[in-house]
Amino acid sequence: MENKKGQLSLDLVKGVVLSLLVITILSVSVIMILPLLRDTTDSLDKITGNTVNETLTSVEEAGEALTIGAYRLPSCTVTECVNVTAGITVPAANYTATGCRVAFSGAEDDQGFNNSNWNCDYTWSYTSPDNTNIVSNVTTGAASFFNSSGTIFSILVAIVIISAIGIIVVIVGRFGGGGNSNL
Repeated sequence: MENKKGQLSLDLVKGVVLSLLVITILSVSVIMILPLLRDTTDSLDKITGNTVNETLTSVEEAGEALTIGAYRLPSCTVTECVNVTAGITVPAANYTATGCRVAFSGAEDDQGFNNSNWNCDYTWSYTSPDNTNIVSNVTTGAASFFNSSGTIFSILVAIVIISAIGIIVVIVGRFGGGGNSNL
């Protein structure tokens, strides 16, 4: 018969390590998949429309944002802008419209377009804000759990420490079970 004193059960250790590995892989997978899921829903649910005569005040080189620019992932195509004061259509060469922002860009301003009020017509689209609920619910839930779990983790750490001490006592008790120590 073989003496097995002092040997730990490797089956238990393998099971714990394997469980931790599976939990880690699942956690990393979820963290990697959630942003992809958010981006997928962004392309699925676009809301489109058009706006007529939105008033932009004091349009200059720095530009002014269109109202739709505040929405989620907006895109805009300006079809026409009219100088409110003169009632003249602003030629496309005298403005740029990028990122749902209209800016004066004319080299010569003989019509008084720069730093004046404009009415702009444009078509737009943006992603529905409801699509972010998947990601925000998961991340908000996880953050809320970890914010309020300090007490729970403190108790778990105390239980793990007490259990480890108990396991060490049992294992050490097996070592000294049958022999005399001559110190």
